[in-house]
Amino acid sequence: MSSSRGGLKITEKEWRYIAIFEQLTNTDVIDYVELDDLVVFVVRKGEVGKAVGKGGRKLSDLSHLFGGKRIKVVEHSEDLREFLISAMLPANVKDVEIVERDGKVTAIVHVSEEEKGKAIGKGGRNLKAVKELARRHFGVERLVLA
Repeated sequence: MSSSRGGLKITEKEWRYIAIFEQLTNTDVIDYVELDDLVVFVVRKGEVGKAVGKGGRKLSDLSHLFGGKRIKVVEHSEDLREFLISAMLPANVKDVEIVERDGKVTAIVHVSEEEKGKAIGKGGRNLKAVKELARRHFGVERLVLA
């Protein structure tokens, strides 16, 4: 069984994950991406702290409930630059360039060499999740790490 939320198809398992997250954190999930052992929840601006909990306790509890999966929380923003800076955490983003050509948007995210591993994530999962979220929310066709 699947249904939709904001035009996105969501499976029964995903609905369960979202419901558990919302209940445990008392936040609203705007979007959700799962890639192997990484689950990313996008929450409203200002709700990341509430979702993470003191010392990351809520994320630990969620990880345990979701079979050891890594949990990441991204703060939503209507501004693409702000959104990408939040989505790339824990990597420290130096700058974000937005290039639009022929109606196609490319986002170039600048991080230091030392931060690239964090930005990419294990097996490239963090970068893949950020690319998917940027496509869904802002129509970004290419996301380049520089």
